[in-house]
Amino acid sequence: MKTLINDMRYGMRRLYKQPGFTLIAGITLAIGIGANTAIFSIVNGVLLKPLPFKDPGQLVMVWNRGAAAAGGDFTPLAYSDLLDWRAQAHVFDGIAGFQYGIFTYVGRDSAEQVRGITVSSNFFSTLGAPVQLGRDFQQADETVGSGPSVILSDAFWRSHFGADPQVVGRNINISGTSSTIVGVMSSAIRFPTEDVALWRVSQLRSPTRRGPYFLSGLARLKPGVTIKQAIADTGLVQSSFDKTALLLGATALAAAYLPARRAARVDPLIALRHE
Repeated sequence: MKTLINDMRYGMRRLYKQPGFTLIAGITLAIGIGANTAIFSIVNGVLLKPLPFKDPGQLVMVWNRGAAAAGGDFTPLAYSDLLDWRAQAHVFDGIAGFQYGIFTYVGRDSAEQVRGITVSSNFFSTLGAPVQLGRDFQQADETVGSGPSVILSDAFWRSHFGADPQVVGRNINISGTSSTIVGVMSSAIRFPTEDVALWRVSQLRSPTRRGPYFLSGLARLKPGVTIKQAIADTGLVQSSFDKTALLLGATALAAAYLPARRAARVDPLIALRHE
């Protein structure tokens, strides 16, 4: 013990006599500790921490395979594609569509732009993410002409409504339209982008043609079904309009979502849409 104390005293004297060396050593240690902490945080968030969804291994992102100018293997879905896959594909327990957007939330004193996601009514049930307050979207919410329904993110609920449990049923102004809050999502769910403030149910009329292509696809495979089997099965699906086969590009949600979390500090929207 005495030897250790003497060594420490000797070291401190050397550091005191060489301030330049001491400064460089201190900076090197700080950089090393900071880098290791950052790397561990990324590894923990991306690889070690499980995705906050039910049976995440069954979740996949789906796209059309189109011409390079339309997006190549990451061509968005048309609403008619979503309906065709729901009706004809045998490999999914559910398939939902969503679209990124920026909404204007008009509060009591001011208006602000917030990240909003327009989703089909089965989005959260497909994802396996129950709400913490209120209810999930229902098929009836998609009826054209009915008042839009929204589900708030936990962060938006806390920052703008003070975590008020009586918020369910309240009408708020979203982009000039009165929308009804039907639920509040769990704090663990921030899909498909970290800064999402709310999800609004889509209200689309029955398509009269195959396009336009604007939806991202999310699907839950049936137990035991592989991505390869899903691609083969959906390759047999015929379009309701032009009778051409619809081809599926599928990526496990973990492969699509984790890079978005990894790059969330840069731009999770771009990272997710291009993985």
